[in-house]
Amino acid sequence: MSNGPQYFVIIAVVLMLSVSSLATVRLIEGQNVFQVTLHAVDVNNMPVEWPVGFSISGWGNVTAYQNGMVTLNLPSGQYHVSAEVFGIQVGATDITVDKSLDAVVPANLYSLKVTVVNLPGNYSSAAFAYAYFGVGGVENVSLSSSMALFKQLPAAPISVFVTGIDGTPLANGQITLSQNDELTAYYSKFFRIVVRVVDASEQPVVGASVSLGVLTNTTDVNGTVSIFAPAGSLPIQVTFQAVPVYADFLQIAKDSSLQLTVNVGKLQPLILDELGQPLAGRDIAVGIGGWQATVRTDSGGYLAVQQMPYGTVVLRVLPDGLEASVAFPLPQNVRSIQLFTGPLVMQADVLSAVMLGSMRVKVTVKIGALAVRNASVYVNGQLSSVGSDGTVSIPVGLEWEPRATVAVKAYGATRSVTVSAFASPVPLLTLPVAFLPLVVWRLMVLRYKRRMVPLA
Repeated sequence: MSNGPQYFVIIAVVLMLSVSSLATVRLIEGQNVFQVTLHAVDVNNMPVEWPVGFSISGWGNVTAYQNGMVTLNLPSGQYHVSAEVFGIQVGATDITVDKSLDAVVPANLYSLKVTVVNLPGNYSSAAFAYAYFGVGGVENVSLSSSMALFKQLPAAPISVFVTGIDGTPLANGQITLSQNDELTAYYSKFFRIVVRVVDASEQPVVGASVSLGVLTNTTDVNGTVSIFAPAGSLPIQVTFQAVPVYADFLQIAKDSSLQLTVNVGKLQPLILDELGQPLAGRDIAVGIGGWQATVRTDSGGYLAVQQMPYGTVVLRVLPDGLEASVAFPLPQNVRSIQLFTGPLVMQADVLSAVMLGSMRVKVTVKIGALAVRNASVYVNGQLSSVGSDGTVSIPVGLEWEPRATVAVKAYGATRSVTVSAFASPVPLLTLPVAFLPLVVWRLMVLRYKRRMVPLA
């Protein structure tokens, strides 16, 4: 009886260990799955305060929103883990998962000390410094004795902007980090530049990005943007729908306003199908650069995009049409654009095959409801001539079952198929009797060679 409590304790411990192991290890499709915690730390071994996106090879992506740490379950195996902050890759490591583990991912995040020279005394401790980087990354810190300290900035180009607490611009600078570093910025008088952006029809361009030096702002509903900039000659660039539409240099010496007419206009062509008929009420994918939208044609087949950046525009009838590229603005003599509503479809049918003769193949090519007559036809990679009846002739030797790859190219698309057929020996019967022994001998030799077994 005295051993009873001891056995109970042993059994309880075993059960607790079993439950604990089940909490971290699961069996999924024959693989052990373990709990893995990823820690992103900067070069000073401090937890990363930014949201960190982890990319895990063969598994997927996950984001750490606090202290650079995230916990997940991974099947056993080897993984490459990379970390990024606001679109900038800051670190990577390889891990082997064969048990539950904590994995540290070193991140190239550095400190940056900014000192502002000649700053008026009333701003030395009453100002803010902003650091801009990556896709939307921004950190702001307060100035103390004309100095600001940023703790975790990526190894990337960094733009620094200093303002008073009332928003008055005071200084700016740029640096590309590769280590803990320092930047000296100089106080300067900034001027207010008001820019109005309009298209070719003098209509305001809303949502355009205007960059003046290192500073960027976005136009409002009136196409207007206000930017503070220091004196001097600064590059000015306007981007719309991710496409540059204006670039120049601006001489700044005082507060000023200006209007910029940028390379943006109205795209309004008539859209025709492959038969030359207007495509009314159809969805068209319209893309330029990294921008894409779906626009429906009206009852007359006209496509209207009110503001389109100049450049190469890609159009496609949804869902399966072929892509077509057009140069915008359209040439003066172009009022309509023909698009193809369906995919390129080919069919290759063997009509006949004759030994020591040829294999005739009928090639049919269509796009939507249109039979394509101007497709290029290739046989085994070589351009081939097509007869008026749409057939190609492929030479055949002493082959019982000749085979060839037939491909067609039209309107930027390619389709291919392999054709074969049993060849008729009819030409052998038409040979002069004197040549029959030679033909028979040739066939016997070929058959003998095929049956030969190479020596080891």
